[in-house]
Amino acid sequence: MMHRLVVAIFVAAALLLPTRSAIAAPALPAPVWAPIAAWVKTANAGDRAGLIALFTADGASVDNVAPYRFAAPDGAAHWYDGFGADAAANHETAGIIAVSAPRFFHVSGDRAWAVVPTSYRYTFRGKPERATGSLIFTLARAGAHWKLMTMSWSQASDTGPQPAPAAHAPAVLATIASFITAANAGNRAAVIAACTADAAIVDEFPPFRFAAPAGAAHWYDAGNADATSHHETDGAATLGTPIDVFVTGAHAWVVIRADYRFRVGGTWHVEHGAPVFTLTRTAAGWKITTMSWALLSASPAS
Repeated sequence: MMHRLVVAIFVAAALLLPTRSAIAAPALPAPVWAPIAAWVKTANAGDRAGLIALFTADGASVDNVAPYRFAAPDGAAHWYDGFGADAAANHETAGIIAVSAPRFFHVSGDRAWAVVPTSYRYTFRGKPERATGSLIFTLARAGAHWKLMTMSWSQASDTGPQPAPAAHAPAVLATIASFITAANAGNRAAVIAACTADAAIVDEFPPFRFAAPAGAAHWYDAGNADATSHHETDGAATLGTPIDVFVTGAHAWVVIRADYRFRVGGTWHVEHGAPVFTLTRTAAGWKITTMSWALLSASPAS
């Protein structure tokens, strides 16, 4: 999620339905939207128990607070507590989240993925600040209800104080570049090697969350199968400039601009996004622990 969170004030987010999506349906189904809206409400209300209850048992969160990845068990609880401690340490108060209609979403069977434009207002040492970006959610249906599997924060801007440039940024970015290069080249083994054994990847094709064991391998194989089923060819991603690179000890969080181009028949298409990566430093160098795709716009390529 956002830069710092202090969940002390409740302001209900506008429960808007999407006017645009990655599927033909005109609006994200209300039962799928409900846990997203509830996440905003419980976070703003400081309702720790209520927020935790919205997640599946293996739920996880990604944010720009070290260690950046909050995985199972108790991922939601660790995120909530870590955010509160970080906010207190950085003199940040009165944090309020507001969301609008999902920019893109997919629902497939009992799984869903959504990219939700988000703003976060907070006070730093008495001065109002604002962060903007997108929350990326994956969800699973549990009986008659939907639950959150993952939440990831893709930050676009923040008016508040930012950390000094990370000394390890070049090595961190090199690992991400290697991952993208391997994927573009169809080098499955190199894609897997760029990730940790427990890596989890979130993307816009079913089942949307690819978790351990063998998360990177499942993502790679499912992506190829999805492209084949939609008659997509020549797909390749291009990385742009980093938006944020945070490094704390052996952990890193990166938001970076990226384009994905592919062809359907004789027409080229392009998706513009801001994927979020978390990484950890191992004896073999930096490795990716999560990647979440935040799709921001899509159109035929010019």
